[in-house]
Amino acid sequence: MCLPKVLVLLIFCHSAFAQWTQLPNAPGIARDDGVAIAFGNDIYTGFGRDQGFYVRNDWWRYSFSDNQWYDLGNTPFERRQYTMIANDETGIVVLGGLLSGVHFRDVWKYSPDLNQWNRLADIPQPVAQGVALSTASGIVCGLGRNENGLSDKLYIYNNERWEYLTSYPGGPRDGVSGISMGNFLLIGWGRGEDQQTYNDWWLYNMTLNTWDSVASPTAPARYWASSVTCDAGGGVVGFGVDSSGNFLNDVWAYSWPENTWKELASLDSLRGGSLVCHDADIHFLWGVDAAFTRRNEHWSLENIIAFDSPMFVYPNPGNGLFHIARRSQQLERYRIVNAIGVIMDEFTCSSPRNCSFELNIPGLYFVFNLSSSKVFKLIVN
Repeated sequence: MCLPKVLVLLIFCHSAFAQWTQLPNAPGIARDDGVAIAFGNDIYTGFGRDQGFYVRNDWWRYSFSDNQWYDLGNTPFERRQYTMIANDETGIVVLGGLLSGVHFRDVWKYSPDLNQWNRLADIPQPVAQGVALSTASGIVCGLGRNENGLSDKLYIYNNERWEYLTSYPGGPRDGVSGISMGNFLLIGWGRGEDQQTYNDWWLYNMTLNTWDSVASPTAPARYWASSVTCDAGGGVVGFGVDSSGNFLNDVWAYSWPENTWKELASLDSLRGGSLVCHDADIHFLWGVDAAFTRRNEHWSLENIIAFDSPMFVYPNPGNGLFHIARRSQQLERYRIVNAIGVIMDEFTCSSPRNCSFELNIPGLYFVFNLSSSKVFKLIVN
């Protein structure tokens, strides 16, 4: 199996001394099966089911600037649990979900700058307990459960419409987990129609339309786990329920370039909560414990994943002419690669300070210093 040749350098900073730190509780009603995501310098979260089994549609913002929670009111669409969430450069997308046995296929986009919701095109089939992932080509959503049972289909949203993308080689299942990088998806765990709980993980190359099996964490099979993509270098998965119904509290980080899993510090046994990645920190919100008590706790695990950025590329974001500010007095060779691994440019920088290059096609890029194996992320708008 060949991993993508997008040589993102991911550093795992976890040590035996890194532990979860409890932050101020989320101010809403304690719940499980909600969603949360980071956008800019904030976390946005909501939905789920409270202790009285009432399903919610409230919407909250946590600001890292002042460490405060803000009530954004209720969403303009139905209450739901088991919904999915993703984002793009302009906002947050909430997809599908379940309420009183009804599976939804509607898709809504939230614009943080305007505090406004707008409805997008519906998913081709209803879905709950599935997966939604942001990719370089658009948002991918699928698997999960609907009125007809489990699904193995994945769809992609692009040019304001949904199209069938692929079918999952592990078969139909719900309660799956997934992370993404560029045009690659990594999906695993989950539960099948026979109630079997799976431990397999599969890598999908959207450009080549190929699936490959990858190594799984050395951990029990599970479903209803939590997962989050951390920038473009990796992701974090964990928690969930095993085949015997036991709640799990282990947490794992995956590195794309190394194709390895590393175990992080565990947290009190929970499921149905939300993992969020912000800068180099992991956050966990909501959840239900082994006594089936809903929780509104907010925890963080600091300095887990970070890009090693030895040079400064500016402007970023930008378009047209970019500059690399560097300290080295030596000749250094650089390579510009887009999000799907295509080499856009390669050049040698001999200036004692700066060198320049041009990029005009919007998207996510990586600037590699081939002389030192370092990398910098760049956004062209």
